[in-house]
Amino acid sequence: MLNKSILFLSFIAAGFLIVFLFKWQEDAQEQYYQSLSKSRKNNIDKNWLKKLTKDTNKTALYLHFTNERCPYNDLGYESFISLYEQFAKEVSFAIVYDKSQTHEQIENIIKTHGLEQVKAICDEEGKIRKALSIHSLPRAVIISNKSELFYEGNYNHSSILCGFGSIDYGRVALSALLKGEELPQIGYFVLKETDCI
Repeated sequence: MLNKSILFLSFIAAGFLIVFLFKWQEDAQEQYYQSLSKSRKNNIDKNWLKKLTKDTNKTALYLHFTNERCPYNDLGYESFISLYEQFAKEVSFAIVYDKSQTHEQIENIIKTHGLEQVKAICDEEGKIRKALSIHSLPRAVIISNKSELFYEGNYNHSSILCGFGSIDYGRVALSALLKGEELPQIGYFVLKETDCI
């Protein structure tokens, strides 16, 4: 009987240890990505923020950094299109693409989905990505009309990070900005880099 009790207690202790280790790892990742976020914001070229928003007479500019080489790229578009349909009156939208796509391909996406007000911005040499300290794609970026970076990160926290999930980070961030609120603490998944660059 004593051996069964010891075995049972050992299983319970192991369970608690596993939960503790997962929580500790999650907290460590959270701290890492929060410090990374602060570091990235400090490294952003403020002149690029002004250049990107100079023609924006709306509350914000929402950039969708696309990556044709990423197998989940279309999921990022789904979120982007949904946000455009909801917020186009208040927010300017643009798709930023690199040399893996042509201007005609992006214009076709814009036309096919009825995104008449969306700009196509070519970042062939990656200057905008570098200026905004973006390390993986697809990515959502929100810049306020005061030329301040409000949000840069993933679309959700699902296993793929860059499409629809249970939380649409871009929507959460954009809603907060439009309400005049601070960006809510979303979690480290918002900054976690995807496998696509």
